[in-house]
Amino acid sequence: MGSQLQWQPKQVNENLFTRVAVLPTSLVWYQTIFTGIWFGCFESDHQVQEHPVTMLTKFDPGGFFSLHGHPGGEEILVLQGDFADETGVHPPGTYMLNPEGFIHRPYSERGCLTFVKLRQHGGKSRQQIKTNIYKSSWQSGIIPQIELQLLYKQTGYPEKVWVERWQPHTTLSNVVETRGCLTFVKLRQHGGKSRQQIKTNIYKSSWQSGIIPQIELQLLYKQTGYPEKVWVERWQPHTTLSNVVETEMKEIFVIEGIWQDELGSYPTGSWLRYPPHCAYSPRSETGCLIYVKTYPVDRTRFIVGEDFQHPPETLPFT
Repeated sequence: MGSQLQWQPKQVNENLFTRVAVLPTSLVWYQTIFTGIWFGCFESDHQVQEHPVTMLTKFDPGGFFSLHGHPGGEEILVLQGDFADETGVHPPGTYMLNPEGFIHRPYSERGCLTFVKLRQHGGKSRQQIKTNIYKSSWQSGIIPQIELQLLYKQTGYPEKVWVERWQPHTTLSNVVETRGCLTFVKLRQHGGKSRQQIKTNIYKSSWQSGIIPQIELQLLYKQTGYPEKVWVERWQPHTTLSNVVETEMKEIFVIEGIWQDELGSYPTGSWLRYPPHCAYSPRSETGCLIYVKTYPVDRTRFIVGEDFQHPPETLPFT
């Protein structure tokens, strides 16, 4: 790569209460102490070896790290090329969450580009995750501002009936109905003697998050006892949501396409972070594939585990 900059520990987007957007064109690449391995930092602070880091890591062909562990856990999403370690060769789309105690010696014979989050998944009871977003199934996306109750759905009959409860100022754009919906009273539209008889009260029944068909998702990580959730979303072209308000911290990394909000457009390789209570109106004219992570604003999630025995010679930043 063109840059020969050496990393000096410093604060990079460390204020969790500030909205942040980093475009790939503004990312500065630094050379590690290992030949052929580079990184561009999205967030860190001056205690780079103990505190969280979010970054892109690029391996030139033949690049490798020495053996090292991951106190506080590690997330990896392979974007380009093949990332490899003792567990195998991992093609584009591979997502891994390696918990505390995991040790490996990463390398890449052909070169690769990865999205990496370090020291943000403390706790030795965490599950180890490995999946591929291009080979897994998708489900309809969830919109937290809209809740629904399913009133009628029966095998053998095509109709579905539900009620929706919208929070104030919620807007969906470019929603196209393929079957329509049922409201108030409809007569002589439910033939068939085997139909179930339904009676319920919408004010006394439970609600669930609403679903929008223009956004599909894959859940990558959710575990009882830990607050973080990680998933990927696939947006169809011309999809728009209005006045989304976050209740937790939300991070977005654009894997493919262009993600947009009222403040700009963010192409492939962009990273964004929205703090709690931040309102914004996301959209995608081109369609996009994005990584999403949510978590409470609590720095204690970054506590380094007891197995922090990272030999100085394996540290890539110094």
